[in-house]
Amino acid sequence: MATLGDRVKQKRISLGWSQAELAARVSKILRRKVSQVAIHHIESRGNVSPRFVVELAHVLGVSLSWLQHGREDQPPAAGKDAPAGFIGHSSEPSQALLDMLMEQIYQMPEGSAEEKAVLTIMRHLKKQPKP
Repeated sequence: MATLGDRVKQKRISLGWSQAELAARVSKILRRKVSQVAIHHIESRGNVSPRFVVELAHVLGVSLSWLQHGREDQPPAAGKDAPAGFIGHSSEPSQALLDMLMEQIYQMPEGSAEEKAVLTIMRHLKKQPKP
């Protein structure tokens, strides 16, 4: 089974980026330095969950669910009580919200106050205990 580190490496390589380039892109969002060594550690240590996992998923253009667990949440089957515009379904309510926010953040100007606010909310949701 692939690890978070394997998925990061796979996606990074498919984008044609070096570890240093990925680190620079994550640093730009975080507004603090993420080193190439940090990316190397994520890729080589496997199932680590860096503090910047939300931003890492955003930069790589993948869902947080895929990056962390290797799965894409599927929308509920037809006839289920899904709200209009529902993007995904998860057994963890906060995960579905994180995935929805991730989709919305792509439409925001990079570095905008809105993007920063959404990233802050996403980090907070990620820290919530599971029900």
